[in-house]
Amino acid sequence: MSAIGDGVLFAIFVGVNLLFCTVAQSIGHIIGTAITDMKLSFTTVSSYMLFSLLFSGFFNTHLPDWIKWAKYLSIVHYAFGCLNILSTEGMPVLWCNTTSIELYPSCTANTTFVTISDVLKDSGIDCPYFCYIATLGILFIVLRVLGYYVMKWKR
Repeated sequence: MSAIGDGVLFAIFVGVNLLFCTVAQSIGHIIGTAITDMKLSFTTVSSYMLFSLLFSGFFNTHLPDWIKWAKYLSIVHYAFGCLNILSTEGMPVLWCNTTSIELYPSCTANTTFVTISDVLKDSGIDCPYFCYIATLGILFIVLRVLGYYVMKWKR
């Protein structure tokens, strides 16, 4: 059911989740260090978390064209995209039925199935999984260094 059957895929799942948690921790560390007022700090972190969840593609996959760029500011987008790609890897094709004909143009072009890559692209997941992992890794390094300099500046 969860599509993490083999050990390598499970290790990647755990690694991506740990990387996502450390990036989120880095953001909280930066905001908590930069803003000394506790209420303002909580409000700022809560606002960022709300923004990150709303624009990640988890709740709404079809954002208007003028705001689609906001998903790249959300760290949830990178972890969610990577885990979606990994969990759908190796799945069989989806057969067209009456509900998917309107959603996927490949169903109307005389084909009887939809590939998993069509479903992922329609969901806004358009990069390979290693791009999402690399982006999380770069964010981790950049945010940790930025956190160090914020702590040094506030001292």
